[in-house]
Amino acid sequence: MYGEEGNRRTPLIVAIALGVFLIAGAAVFFLTRNGPQSPADVEALLERSPSDREAARALKANFPADYQRLLTQVAEANRTRGRAAASREMAEFMARFIRSKVNALLAAPDRELQRIGGAQVALVHALRDENVNLCADYSVRGLNPGARISAGTIALLSRLAVFIIEAARAGEQPGRTPRPTLSEADGQAWIAEMRAIDPAVARQIEGSGVGTEPPNVQCRAGVVLYEAVTRLPAARAGNVTAFLIRESLSEPAPGR
Repeated sequence: MYGEEGNRRTPLIVAIALGVFLIAGAAVFFLTRNGPQSPADVEALLERSPSDREAARALKANFPADYQRLLTQVAEANRTRGRAAASREMAEFMARFIRSKVNALLAAPDRELQRIGGAQVALVHALRDENVNLCADYSVRGLNPGARISAGTIALLSRLAVFIIEAARAGEQPGRTPRPTLSEADGQAWIAEMRAIDPAVARQIEGSGVGTEPPNVQCRAGVVLYEAVTRLPAARAGNVTAFLIRESLSEPAPGR
């Protein structure tokens, strides 16, 4: 199950990390008649958006040069191509940014990766309770940019985005190196935890996968997969989360 092409059952973490910008944040540009005209306008709009504020602040605090480029490029997109283009530019900029930090994410300490894992569990539970179809999308394909979700779930997406940004910064500290591919021992320990939670779903994940199953089964698979990660010891949980990140970010970038 470890990343074979065609059998990948891991959601797009890049899409999750962008969720705060893609799902709710894009609408912020339509709160003003002409959209943001300057970097300062973009920053002000992000500060006004409950869904965008915390992730934007995390980007500013941890990667200030990237944050300034984001503000500049989004404002330029709005001036030259309009508000819809500004929304797309924000999404595409963040996609490029997250992909540029893949090695840093793979090098992040166990604690940082465990925070990501815990946030994923909270998010998949919230999606399950809110809309099983969205939960299935998250678990198998990644959330659609047009997904309509509640304010509470958007807050969980925002928290996950913050954790990913902070993990990337931690992974860039001196002495950090990207983790190797998932070991057989770590993979088997992960599977064992899935079996302990739900043997039937674990067999599906190990076997032909859940890509063609109904949404309730796909959703349950996501719950089992992520809960199993959080049951592992810290080092193994970090290794498995790094594996999920590596697999997710090997997908083509949105709009590219």
